[in-house]
Amino acid sequence: MSVVDNGVRLDEISLLHIDDDAEFAELVSTFLEREDERLDVETAADAEAGLDRLAEGGVDCIVSDYDLPKANGIEFLNAVREDYPELPFILYTGKGSETVASEAFSAGATDYLQKERGTDQYTLLANKVTNYVEKYRTEREIHRRAQAMETANEGIALVDADGQYISVNKAYAAICRSTPEELVSSHWTSTLPSEEVARLRAEAVPELAAESSWTGEATGRHEDGSTYAKRLSLSSLDGGGHVCIVRDITDRKANERELSRARRKFRKLFTHANDAIFIVDPTRDEFVDCNPAAAELLGATKKRVLTDLTPSQTHPDEVMSSLRDFFDRALEQGHGWTDDAPIVTADGEIRPVEMSAAYLELDDVAYLVNIVRDVTDRRQRQWQLRRYERIVEASGDPVYTLDTEGHFTFVNDRLVDWTGYDRADLDGEHISLLMEDDDVETGRQLIQSLLTGDDDRNTFEMDVVTADGEPITCENHIALVLADGEFAGTVGILRDITDRKRRAKELERKNDRLERFTSLVSHDLRNPLNVVQGRLELARTGDDPSIHLDDAAHALDRCQQLVDDLLTLAREGDSVDDTDAVTLDSVAENCWRNVETNDATLVVDADATIEADRSRLQQLLENLVRNAVEHGSTSNRTQSDNAVKHGSANRNGSDHGEVTVTVGDCSDGFYVADDGPGIPADERDRAFDSGYSTADDGTGFGLSIVREIAAAHDWTVDIERSTEGGARIEMTGVERVDGA
Repeated sequence: MSVVDNGVRLDEISLLHIDDDAEFAELVSTFLEREDERLDVETAADAEAGLDRLAEGGVDCIVSDYDLPKANGIEFLNAVREDYPELPFILYTGKGSETVASEAFSAGATDYLQKERGTDQYTLLANKVTNYVEKYRTEREIHRRAQAMETANEGIALVDADGQYISVNKAYAAICRSTPEELVSSHWTSTLPSEEVARLRAEAVPELAAESSWTGEATGRHEDGSTYAKRLSLSSLDGGGHVCIVRDITDRKANERELSRARRKFRKLFTHANDAIFIVDPTRDEFVDCNPAAAELLGATKKRVLTDLTPSQTHPDEVMSSLRDFFDRALEQGHGWTDDAPIVTADGEIRPVEMSAAYLELDDVAYLVNIVRDVTDRRQRQWQLRRYERIVEASGDPVYTLDTEGHFTFVNDRLVDWTGYDRADLDGEHISLLMEDDDVETGRQLIQSLLTGDDDRNTFEMDVVTADGEPITCENHIALVLADGEFAGTVGILRDITDRKRRAKELERKNDRLERFTSLVSHDLRNPLNVVQGRLELARTGDDPSIHLDDAAHALDRCQQLVDDLLTLAREGDSVDDTDAVTLDSVAENCWRNVETNDATLVVDADATIEADRSRLQQLLENLVRNAVEHGSTSNRTQSDNAVKHGSANRNGSDHGEVTVTVGDCSDGFYVADDGPGIPADERDRAFDSGYSTADDGTGFGLSIVREIAAAHDWTVDIERSTEGGARIEMTGVERVDGA
């Protein structure tokens, strides 16, 4: 009988006892009422016999004396610990000390005892042996199970009574797309969608509590929110909690869905196929199944075909012989068979058909699938196909057909001629041979929308790239091709719209020019018309109308000249064909008469003669002067001693100008400057754009017109800051006639 009873019996423990004190060893064995396994001290001192015994296996604990004849117990302990680091090892001695105890524990002893008088020491030793062995066996079993859990292909996790993961193997973490470290201490609900948590709480948890196990399917959730299908097996653990074994069945469920879809698809094709389909058992001479087309071909109901008719009745002897021969060969080789053969209807009519047979294994039983097509229908379809091909070939437009992957299955002669490719170059090639990647993608998206929508045809614009690399802009009219209700490809009809696109662009260009002409007319005529209006008003109220009427007449002449120039611009474009030698000062003075300058002052500091179109140059200066007058303000102004000054006193008796405008020479051309507020540096690049204006009532065309006139003369125009702080607009690249 064991001294203690704590789960491990002493007589079940394999104890290796090493001691040179035979009397003490005998007392230990006798007191424990067991056969002791004790090694010869001489051998044990060398540590060899003890290690050999351990290598044999089955030892649960070692009890060794510290004082051995040839080597102390520490040396043997060191040898044991090299290969058996966890094996319980109790060291005892008759002359104990703290030094010996420290040395024992440092070497890895499980415990240390000192020999004493009486039997209490044996009870203590027995308790220690059983406790250490129980712990050793438990840890070894836990380690073994942990290794088995970690190496298992299935995901395994241990969950405590509070629902927290306490252990997770790599397979479980991989299924959850996580790591064991991330899952441990998290709750089992974190790996499931909220609706699935509610379902398992209602279904699985009660059954697990009542039956200690539950197995079923569930939907898991990854950290990124995606879901997957899994198979769960839950088993209760003693003391609360449970073990969870999980298997990812997403692929299996997908395969099941695919198999189900395939079955439905097969049944749909079987039921709605235009061809007659028979499933035949030739060994028993019976029809296993047939589709409606087969029953119609035989002129009978499906029930009658399956119950009253046999293959040998509907198939002549030579056909049945061929089918049986094929069936025997198919069982060995698995190939198919097709031939023209007659079939006998239920009324005895013999009809020519094309018959195809294939081997089918259904519910582990071998059958023949016999597909029969009425040759009459085939010949009719062939005739229709040839008719359609003749129509397509006669069409003036390029026509092609593609398979579901976008490869050519047919092209007509017009497409071959149009693209410059040989028919052999196109046959079987992908449509991308003739289309850019962007157009291919547009076509793909259009086909996808047709497949998911209500229409079966649509049109998009694209470029066909010929064999020479030249693009042809065209409309592609595409339509879906369906076979037995399934998508089988597309047909496309191309139409060259290059001329139409060119005409559209030309019309757009003309409309833009007309709009531009309208804007220019309304802008440039405003200057002389304002002068006419002002002069006429002064003529009505002044003492000498003739003075003002001359200016009005001059302004009206300028209006006519502008209209002629703008019409020429609208018809002929922005170029300048004829130029003359023009003096800047005279043109500047003339433009001053055609602009309503109010109280402004003109300073002409230019005496150069340049090559220019006088009217267009005057139009340029009028726009610059008007721009300066309208946007100028009172500021400091200076003028050259040699400058010719023209102020408003010439017209209204005042010698004070609100803004001074200067026209002067520069090294490579001429400039127009003012002493107004100027144009900010960050706005100068866009000041010449149409519509740009800093005035609330400005049209924004003045400087744009200036740029066009300068460009027509091949001049360069720039905006700088004048010496007075205003705007200085320079024309450079100007050809001088006077040689300066």
